[in-house]
Amino acid sequence: RTLRSLAEVRSNGEEERYSHSDLNGFAANLDGTRKIVDLLPPL
Repeated sequence: RTLRSLAEVRSNGEEERYSHSDLNGFAANLDGTRKIVDLLPPL
């Protein structure tokens, strides 16, 4: 869900259009998602 949200909303700039924080927010969300994936055990 998080990666889908990143791909659909954050990457096209629809969220917080005028705050100029989209790239920083995108990077933070991607880093957080990577951390979660790293902590999950393999199936």
